[in-house]
Amino acid sequence: MTRSPYESYPYPPQPQPPPVPSTMPYPPYYPYGPQSMPPTPHSGLGIASVVLTVLAGLIVLLGFLAAVGAAQTGEPGEAEEMTIGLFICSGVAVDLVGLGLGLAGCFQSNRKKAMGIVGLVIGGVVLLMVGGLMVLGIMAGGLER
Repeated sequence: MTRSPYESYPYPPQPQPPPVPSTMPYPPYYPYGPQSMPPTPHSGLGIASVVLTVLAGLIVLLGFLAAVGAAQTGEPGEAEEMTIGLFICSGVAVDLVGLGLGLAGCFQSNRKKAMGIVGLVIGGVVLLMVGGLMVLGIMAGGLER
């Protein structure tokens, strides 16, 4: 008796797993293949906007804390006043750059707009914070001398 090379002699035939029932009768349709549309990347300008506006908020907060500390120790000197003013003005300048980058990131084509919007929101909050601090300083009589 001649055996076929396809028979599994001397081992018994292996059981086959049952077929898996499919929930979809056909595979999904991709007109140009599954890799035809790459994911949209985030806007680099928007990411830079978020980083700069957060940094600006920290700079302004540091200036405010320096002003509170100087006021608690007595009358701040001219050097302390200049340092506090420099912190707050540089924070506003960094925030304005961040706002511009966020606005540019919102108008980039073929990019996600989320980071640009987040940068604009954080930048707006920082500007409102600085404006509120200015109004608070004026109400406290900071301009009288």
